[in-house]
Order: sequence, then C-alpha cells, then structure tokens
Amino acid sequence: MNERPAWLNDALHAELVDDLVSQYCETERARAAAGITQLVAAWRDADGDATALRSFVRTRFVPSGPRLAQLLAHSEDAIYHLRGHLAEIHRALNRWRDQADIDDPGIDDLLAQFDPAPDLDEELYRSKLAFVILLNFPRRSFAEKQRYAPTWSADEWAAVRLADAVPHRVPRALRDRARIAFHHAREFYHNFHIPVGCVVADDGSRPFPPQRTLLAHWLVREEIRASYGMPQATARQRLLARIMGRHVDGSIPLRVLQGTATSWCPFSNAVNGEDPGPLVGPQRYAVWCELFQLARATDPYFPDFPTHIARALTMDNQLSVETVEALLRDLLEAPVRRNLAELASARLGRPLQAFDIYYNNLAPVEPLDELDAAVAQRFPDAASFQQQLPQILRALGFKKNTANFLTAHIRVEIARGSGHASPARLLEYPSILRTSHQQQRLNWPAFVTAMHELGHCVEQVFSLHLVPRPALIGVPNLGVTEGFAFTFQAFARHVLDLPAPPLAEAVTTVNSFLTACEIAGAGLLDLLMWRWLYAHPDASPEALRDATLACADELWKRYYAPYFGHDENHLLAAYQHMIGMMLYLPNYTVGHLIAHLIRRHLTPHSLAREIQRMCALGNLTPDAWLSRALGASLSAQPFIHDTQHALTSLISNPTC
Repeated sequence: MNERPAWLNDALHAELVDDLVSQYCETERARAAAGITQLVAAWRDADGDATALRSFVRTRFVPSGPRLAQLLAHSEDAIYHLRGHLAEIHRALNRWRDQADIDDPGIDDLLAQFDPAPDLDEELYRSKLAFVILLNFPRRSFAEKQRYAPTWSADEWAAVRLADAVPHRVPRALRDRARIAFHHAREFYHNFHIPVGCVVADDGSRPFPPQRTLLAHWLVREEIRASYGMPQATARQRLLARIMGRHVDGSIPLRVLQGTATSWCPFSNAVNGEDPGPLVGPQRYAVWCELFQLARATDPYFPDFPTHIARALTMDNQLSVETVEALLRDLLEAPVRRNLAELASARLGRPLQAFDIYYNNLAPVEPLDELDAAVAQRFPDAASFQQQLPQILRALGFKKNTANFLTAHIRVEIARGSGHASPARLLEYPSILRTSHQQQRLNWPAFVTAMHELGHCVEQVFSLHLVPRPALIGVPNLGVTEGFAFTFQAFARHVLDLPAPPLAEAVTTVNSFLTACEIAGAGLLDLLMWRWLYAHPDASPEALRDATLACADELWKRYYAPYFGHDENHLLAAYQHMIGMMLYLPNYTVGHLIAHLIRRHLTPHSLAREIQRMCALGNLTPDAWLSRALGASLSAQPFIHDTQHALTSLISNPTC
C-alpha cells in the first residue's frame, strides 16, 4: 500500500488552505479545507512533489458560482460516459456466460474475466481528473448524508454523488484478483446443478424425470414450494430438504454431480446401493473464504469503511449495520409469527416441519400443472414474453406510450443460472431481463421470476432515463430495487387473468411477511458469519463450514424451532448468495419491507404513475427517498402491524 508522502504534513495542509482563502475569500475556507483534506489523503509521491501540489491546488480549485456548476456538469457527464461504456462492454463480453443453452467454444470464460480498462481507476488519478473532483467536491460522510439529505436539492445531490463516484485508490493487482475471484464464484453457483434424475426415495420410487437437474439452492427451494398440494407432498419435500442439507454441508457424492450415479438415496447417501465414495466437501466454503480474503486485502484502502460489512451495508446500501440487523431481528421476533405458524399448520393439516419455512402462499392450493398450463397458454417461451411486454405493462396500468417506451428498453433472455436483471448504464442500451425455463418453455416459477425481474427492469429504465441529473442515476440501494421487483411479482396472477383469491390484499400481505421472515434468517446468518470471518481471519473452508452450520443451528433454535421444529438440514445456510454475493441477502428483507410500504401507498389505479414518479427521484439516501416517495421511514413495524390485521381477516374468514 502506497503511503502518503512524509513531506505532506499539517503545516503544508494549512498553508494550502490559507493560500486559497487569500486568493478568493474567507467564505471558501470550509470548502477549501475539506477539498484539500481529501486531495492530500490520496496524493502519492508519483503524483508530484510539494511544488507540483501547490501549483495544482492554486490552478484547479474552482470557487463557488457558475464555474463550479459547470465543473459539476462536465465531470458527472464524463463519469457517466466512462462508467457507462465500460459497463456495456462488460455486459457484452459476459452475455454468453449469462445466457442458457450456449456452449463455450473455448473463449467465453476468458471473455467474462477480461477487463478492457484495468488501469482506469489509477489513470483517473495519474491524469489528475480524480484530484480535481476531490479538491472541489467534498465527500459527505454517512452521518452528513443522513442529516442533510432532506434539504439537499438535485444539484447538491449531484455534487455529493460525483464525489462518491471517485474511486478509492485500490492497486490494479488487487482489482485483477477481485475480477478473477468474482468470476470463479459466479461460475460455481451458476453451475451447481444437482442431477436429481438419479434420486431414489426410501420407498424405491424415483420422483424426478431421468435427466432432471435442479440448480442449488434456487430451484431446489422452488421445487419444495411447488410440491404443496401434490400427492405425497410431505415425503417429496422431506427428500428435497435432505438434498438441500447435503448441498449445505458438502456431503453430496461427487459421482452424483458428475452424472455417473444411476441411483442416489439422499437419506442414506448410498450411490448405486453402495458407499457414496468421495464427497463434494467444503467447496462452497472455499469460494467464500477466497472472497473474504479478497475483502480483507481491500480493507486498508477504505479507511472510512474498513470492513466489507461496512462497505456492503453502509457505503453501498446507505444503511447502518445496526439498522439492518435491527430490521432483521424485529421481523423474526414479531409475536405475529406464532399466529401465522398456527394458521399455516391448520391450512396444511399437520404440524409444521423445517422445510415449511418456504411455505409462503396461504391462498387455496392450486395444482402446479394448472398454473404451468395457464403460463404456457399465454407465454409458451421467452420470445412470447418479449412480444407481449406492451400488453403486460398495459395490464399493470401503464399508458400505451409509456408501455411502448419501456418495451423498447427491455430485452428478455433465458438465464444460465437463476433469473436476474442486468441494468443499462447508457441511455441508448436496454435493460436485460433474464428468467429461467424448463425444456424450452416458461413454467409458473419461471413466469413469477420474469415478473420479479420485470420490476427490476422497469425501475432500471425509469431511474436511468427520468432522473434529474446523470449523477443521480439509480435508486438508493438494492433494497429499493428489490421492493419494486417484489411489487411486480405480486401481480403475476393478474397478468395471466387468473382470478384473485378471496381477501387478496390480506393474503398478499401475509404471504410477503412469511417470505420476508424466511429470508431474514438467512440474511442474519450472512451478517453474523461475516463478523465471524473477521474474528477468525485465517479460518479454513472446513472451519467456516462448521461455524456456519453451528450459527445456523443457533439462529434456528431461537427464531424458527418454536414454529417449525428441528432442522437437520441447516436450511438457513442454503442460499448461494452467501457464498458468492458478499452480504447481499439482507437486501431481500429490506426489499420486502420497502415493497410493503410501496403496496400500502399504491392504489390499483396509481401503480404505474407512482412507480414512475418514485423511480425518477434517483439515488438519494434510503430515508430521504422513502420520505419523498412514500412519506414513510424504514421500519418493520408497519409490516408487522398490517400482517396482524391481515391475519385477523383471514382467521375470521375460514373459507379463504
């Protein structure tokens, strides 16, 4: 790590400030002091000696007024084009790895790791562009943003976001290491398909078609959810949960993953009736360890956010770590969960079991094949979803011109792994909606995923095209965009013209709360294990695995066992996000909270108009955004209160 030059001392710092004040006036002292503090923190010997520094400060400091406004406009436009074009190049080079059913001819993995501008961040410093911004636009601390956000104008916000956009001075070697590590992680979780066609149940039956595979964890979880209402559903779900458990602890036989097993019993772990042989082992935890060591090596270059926990939750998502943890625990400790568990047990006609944490639909059970048929009738493939985007958006209340505008800026594709949305970074490019498919067709889970990703894409298009300034492109954090995605997902039945269940609003609230509580445990585990890693920085993959399972057990006993009983499969640790997405999971719970606040705010006739208005606010702090968008603050209490009210309605109407 390059250190600050020894000659760059407090006396020189004071001299530089006084020089600017004498050149302009006393009213510039605060700006000058803040800018010089930022400048000297990043200055290195290679950037010039004391004479060069003095000259740079005198010639590049711009006093308040029209020239400073022009500097802001030119700088944010430059950052927009630099970052935007590079992001589009990256998307183009990754498209063959992100899309399904495309064979690698021997170059796609290298293209996905290729960086066309590996030295860009350092070049911004060598060219002095970064120093001009740091000198003239002070970075605002998290506390300052929380305090002043309600009063800042769009222009003031643009100055704040421009300063945030200046990269920290991380060495190229470390950025290269990060690119490779993230590629390895993505390859791991996108390709961890479990061949369940060889699975044999205890009774000797084979529950899955011969060539069927399930992507861990996503499609295993969805298969559990889809099993409700099927004949012998509980036995099938116990089998799937055991498969999930072996994925979590690494005890899947290698022969199963390699496709050489003709039969596999997940309960006994026998392969072809014999000893399982070599197991997968702690592979997934080795991926996590690699990313942690990367984060640890990066920590010294972010003195204001010296851990990945601080960077992921506070720097990137603009929430304090304490706030995030409190939101997760508030949901998990809500007394209404006991009443929900009692109702869920009554609906299922049996005591709840561990895998019932995925039971998130208290509406009357509908056969999955009927839902699949409804999807196939309207959307037989991804191309038909693309073709009918205008009609989908019109059904959601968007006017014809707006629906056509959105359609022109959204492209639908099939994902290699789970569904996702890839945002455009330049106005002339589309947002990409990727969902899954089965045997070249959309089924109900794929359609629900498509609706979720459509919410992301609509937000991405609006928050790119409608924000007041380029520096404000986007929304405050991942929780906000997940909030829009969950909102659109809730309209899946509506788009298919399927009748709404009785007390649909109450059912939606309760179902959303169940989902939020399920993933809150996984998010809390994610956070606690990152703390554990920092406390045990040299832990092996085996030690990380064992600690993760132990922490999952502890959280389960406290927050889930009273309702779902014992969990031998450590289901809280199943999410692959923990392995490769570096503290992403808490965003889902925040997203559910925000989605509920959005639903509270919207009426059936205002959804399209209000979503457009809210996305146009841009990248403020979450509190400022929620205040302006919804007149609300981020809290679990409205969700808990409304769930109790909805639950009362459902209990008083037992036919629903």
